[in-house]
Amino acid sequence: MNYKIIILKIFKENQTLGVHKLDRLFHDVVDFSISWVPILQEMREENLVKKNGYEITKKGIEYLQKNSN
Repeated sequence: MNYKIIILKIFKENQTLGVHKLDRLFHDVVDFSISWVPILQEMREENLVKKNGYEITKKGIEYLQKNSN
């Protein structure tokens, strides 16, 4: 399961997103034993999402389009 794709889809589908909503939406799909925090940090380092806040970047949209089925 590609957790980055899940997070990018959540960002794309939700204009207003905070930590609690992200947590709820992520764990609706993924088991609670998986933490989204290190995944998000890695995505920020790869510039798939903005460094501050919970917004997808152009590079993130391209990654999502390329890797979604």
